[in-house]
Amino acid sequence: MVGHTHEDVDQFFSRISVKCHQQAAVTLPDLHQLISTSVKPMPYIEHITSLWDFRKLSTSDYSLCDFKDIHHFVFSKADDKVSLKFKNWPLHSEPYSELDVTDVIPDLEVPSIVEGMPPKFRSVVTNMSGDLEKWMSTGRFIHQHLDWWKDYLETFSQRKARPNVPLPTNFQKYKNPKKQTPTLESNITDLIDKHLKKMSEEISDSPRKEKTLSNVTHD
Repeated sequence: MVGHTHEDVDQFFSRISVKCHQQAAVTLPDLHQLISTSVKPMPYIEHITSLWDFRKLSTSDYSLCDFKDIHHFVFSKADDKVSLKFKNWPLHSEPYSELDVTDVIPDLEVPSIVEGMPPKFRSVVTNMSGDLEKWMSTGRFIHQHLDWWKDYLETFSQRKARPNVPLPTNFQKYKNPKKQTPTLESNITDLIDKHLKKMSEEISDSPRKEKTLSNVTHD
């Protein structure tokens, strides 16, 4: 199991990063325009102005602690019981541990909206509001940018509307995929077999090498 997986989204964000080095984006509309021209086909861009408060829903006295070394999880539901099976690595030789997490599952039908600002974020907004005139005086802003940022920062003190993103309960239900027999090209299977044979030979040679070294040491 690798420590970092590379997906298509990595390439997507790298193109945005390259574009940001070539073109300034002072306001969010500028950034949206930059993103739309950084990759093809042109992506759909929408600014999310509010969030569902899932942290509040998941607040519980139940603690899932000491999971820092766990890499393999299996959630399952039987009747009204939800169980979590887990182990360090996805190895057949390693047994599962199991927990009953039925009482931890939140009701996703009735989430609330994140209201107000966390103290750290409020500090960022306050500092930015105080720096606007400084950025204007140093030439980083023009009056159009200054007006936009004043209006935008003011929106954080207003009551948020319902998020424009769907709830998880509106997503399509998970369906077990059809079982397919994986197929590999013959050259790939040959390389795998060669690699396995080499590893097997190295393992079988190890005891002989250790024995030889031991004899040399005693002599």
